[in-house]
Amino acid sequence: MTTTGPLVEPTPPGWWRDLGIKVGDGLGEWLAEHRAVTLFLTVLGGVSAALSPFLWLNIPEGGTTVFLFPNEAWWIFFRVVSIAAGVLAVLAVAGDKVADAWEARASSRTIAEGERRAEKSILDLNVVLNEAIRTLFLTGQRQTDAVEALRRTVVHQAAQAVGAGTRATSYKLYRGKDDRRVLKEAEHGVWDRKDHPNAPFYERVDPDLIIWKMMDREDDEPEVHEYPEEISGFDWSAKIERYKTFFSVPVKAGSVQLGMLSVNNREIGAIGGAQRAVIIAMAKTLALATAAANGAKIMNEEADKQTARDALQPMSETTASVTATEDGSTK
Repeated sequence: MTTTGPLVEPTPPGWWRDLGIKVGDGLGEWLAEHRAVTLFLTVLGGVSAALSPFLWLNIPEGGTTVFLFPNEAWWIFFRVVSIAAGVLAVLAVAGDKVADAWEARASSRTIAEGERRAEKSILDLNVVLNEAIRTLFLTGQRQTDAVEALRRTVVHQAAQAVGAGTRATSYKLYRGKDDRRVLKEAEHGVWDRKDHPNAPFYERVDPDLIIWKMMDREDDEPEVHEYPEEISGFDWSAKIERYKTFFSVPVKAGSVQLGMLSVNNREIGAIGGAQRAVIIAMAKTLALATAAANGAKIMNEEADKQTARDALQPMSETTASVTATEDGSTK
């Protein structure tokens, strides 16, 4: 019987290898960004090679040497320059290969990072789905409390799905005595952020805010907006210190409006296609759990009321092309 010894952990790479990787990546990135330098040196080497016969051949004539230059010092100087140009041309070709290799590695890392982020987003969505399923097995106040806990989970996982520098906010929608909408009770989930705006939005106070038109649209229509995109009525200068990317989705069950989920990040490009799809799915999941807790009777009554509201709206409002901002600014 063959026996085996204890498992030995592999030795981590030494500091010298880490340093070599950093230097190689730094050099490759610089060369990739300065292709003109390697091109110039390669051309210089070619010109030097073309002129080399005139720089190296001595032509005896009557016992003296004929130079193409005023004196021998100049001839020696240009011979040195020719050698240096040839060496630099060889280094330029090698540098070009280093740049190509770095770009290939960078592309692979970008693809791998995108796949990793997409996979993580799906895992974050699974957390939300699992908690939403648990709310369906509860009744009464326990179910109501569970849905509120789900709302906290949604904003937390939405921030996690996007990454560092993210704030996700969920608003609940209420109706005033005049049937005007109010978005309030903000719940925040943050990753490396400290801002927690809690100001509510009142339709009776600001009926022209684009946020209300956004609430009337389908929950899978909103798009991601990034600085410096020009958005009518939206001032990036007031937001740029906090975020450069935002995405807002209405929380709706059919036509019944229940709230809004808004996510922003301080970096451009932070919310990709996978993150957008996951955030929409999280909003739909929250809407499903909320509708289940409200019950079919209440949801049907709210749907009838919404149908009546939609019938009263002018056709120009229901067909207008609008875009939502995170703070409800007119756009």
